[in-house]
Amino acid sequence: MAPRIHHSGFLGALFLRSLYTYVKLYIIRKKWEKQGVEYMGTSLFRNIFSTFKKRSILYDTLDMYQILKDKKLPYMGYAEGLTPGLFVQDVEMIKHIVIKNFDHFTDRIALDWAHDPHLGRTLIFLKGNQWKQVRSALSPAFTTGKIKRLFKLFQATGEKLVKYI
Repeated sequence: MAPRIHHSGFLGALFLRSLYTYVKLYIIRKKWEKQGVEYMGTSLFRNIFSTFKKRSILYDTLDMYQILKDKKLPYMGYAEGLTPGLFVQDVEMIKHIVIKNFDHFTDRIALDWAHDPHLGRTLIFLKGNQWKQVRSALSPAFTTGKIKRLFKLFQATGEKLVKYI
């Protein structure tokens, strides 16, 4: 006689995980509401639906941008999986975050690219102390004067790119 398989343990674990996810997303939504930030929802479900529709996650980002644009909002709260995130589209606010207060925003992207030998070492994907070390090493290379001297090169390269595309 074959042993009976009890599904109650699996169903119990599934229920507890679902309850945990619901409570975590509820807490994130309440956090944004308390701070007066409009909440977009979680990308967890958008990403799952995008996968089923065979649609790139890039389109979800474009959708979020369009929502901000339509509602004329400078930023909006959301959840990347179970991690709170802030989607910012206001240029002045972005400058404030990445230039003036960069040391307070070290972990700007929830994606983990540490496994990738190239992307994992770029500023946008580094976190914590690694980010601070690389940022402080790169900052002197991007002073206003140096960028002004390179502007013609940037412009020529951009024009070549536009012609190529």
